[in-house]
Amino acid sequence: MTFGDLTRAILFDKDNYKMLYEGVRMLHDFYAGITGITAVNNNDQNIYLPTGKAISPGQAANCLLDLRRTAVFLRGIYKAIIRLQQEFPGRQIEVLYAGCGPYASLLTPLTTMFVPQQVRFHMMDVQPESLVAVGKLYGHLNASEYLGSMTCADATTYQMTQDFDLVIVEAMQSALIREPQVAITLNLLPQMKEKAIFIPQEIRVTAQLLDREMEMNGYLAEAAAPVRIKLGDVYRIGQFNYDPPQPVLIDVPASVGTHNELHLLTELTVFEDEVLEVNNCGITLPYKVAAIEPYLGKQVRFEYEIGETPGFKWEFGMGVAATEKV
Repeated sequence: MTFGDLTRAILFDKDNYKMLYEGVRMLHDFYAGITGITAVNNNDQNIYLPTGKAISPGQAANCLLDLRRTAVFLRGIYKAIIRLQQEFPGRQIEVLYAGCGPYASLLTPLTTMFVPQQVRFHMMDVQPESLVAVGKLYGHLNASEYLGSMTCADATTYQMTQDFDLVIVEAMQSALIREPQVAITLNLLPQMKEKAIFIPQEIRVTAQLLDREMEMNGYLAEAAAPVRIKLGDVYRIGQFNYDPPQPVLIDVPASVGTHNELHLLTELTVFEDEVLEVNNCGITLPYKVAAIEPYLGKQVRFEYEIGETPGFKWEFGMGVAATEKV
């Protein structure tokens, strides 16, 4: 299977899980052999920013192996570029990839779908080792013509010096904990020009009640999809809504039956119909808040904090001392 064959399989044969599973591992081995950075590299270091953790090059390499995440983001980015070509015919599409990691995993396969005259990739990472690796990889692929600027910077404070048509940021974990996705989005989106596209288009975090047995059975192929009780939105951020986080009050029902665990659930619209739903990948796994029995009929207050360890803080009302932080 050639590099182009694999890219086309990811983009256009999304139900062939066996091919995709094997393919992303082939990509990892290929990239690792060129860059010297692997998904099991335990010697590199995270960087801790005032707004959250910038994961190490090895951990960033590991993100490639999260199959559904990689495939859905690639398909969304491909569709976004096609949309921009239709909007601006004949123009080279300028793409900024903030937090590109050592492989630029969400752009590199697209070098088989577009020529350099159509797209230019601007890479940014706070980890200098990742940028060195990207340069080495694109040199090996004879794809250096695709590369624009290579910027070692903190994307939460970066000030754009040029216009970009497409900005890509995937620096998150489930429930938007630990990593600076929110801070980066709040910094970059207001700087973008009209008609530019930001990916992911929207991230939604909701408070929902789950039945643990139903959730576990949901992993079985023949099982029905688990029923969940949605209590409300906790935070939404993306292309069309990038307000800073505000406290949110959520009412807990007085009776919940077997749905006795409160979780934060994360879903993403990458671009249009390319979505990541709950449990599709690592960044959409449920995050448990609490067993809900002690708090039936009460309110829970959620507030997202941007800082060295970003995440949600919650507090149950009516005098209950139960303050936590994701």
